[in-house]
Parts: sequence; structure tokens; C-alpha cells
Amino acid sequence: MAPYKNYTVRDRHLPYFSCLMLTGVLIIAPITSARAEAVPPFIHPGLLHTRKDFERMHTKVTQGAQPYIDGWQKLRGNKHASLDWHPNPQAVIYRGNFDRGVTRQNG
Repeated sequence: MAPYKNYTVRDRHLPYFSCLMLTGVLIIAPITSARAEAVPPFIHPGLLHTRKDFERMHTKVTQGAQPYIDGWQKLRGNKHASLDWHPNPQAVIYRGNFDRGVTRQNG
């Protein structure tokens, strides 16, 4: 018992605690890495357009066919489609005209 005389209770339990922590890490590490591998990568749905759809639209716009060319010109003229446009995220998003709905309810 003499060698342990200068140790506190915490110091005597430190090797056991370290061993317990190491065991926990060795058990958890394979589980988390297996879980990370099991998650499939995100695949963008492509807004439900196929390559064939884009090829058809490209052909129609190139030919100047209506209504494709009007839609293309409208898209090109939109400020949100510009490379100079900078997003402005909002904390609260409003959709529609809420005043009109309140008037109908109260009227």
C-alpha cells in the first residue's frame, strides 16, 4: 500500500477510466463509419425533366418555335437569371396576398 500513499482517489482510477474510454471509442468507431457508408449520396431529382426534354427544348428554341422562344426570352430577361444577381435570404417568407383573405373573412 505504500506506493499508492501519495495518489488521490482520482489518480488511482485514471487508468481504469482511460481504458473504459478507449473501449468505448473502439466500439463506437466502426458503428459510425458503417452508418456513414450506408447513407446513399444525394441525387438531385432534376426537377422532373429528362435529358430528352432538355434536348427538345433546345431544338425548339434554336428553331425559334413558339411558345418556346417567348419563354426563353422571358427567362433571359429576368433579373434572377442574371449572373450578376445576388441572393437575399429572408428570415420570414410571405406567400400570396394575406390582406385580401382577411377582408373576405370579415366581410
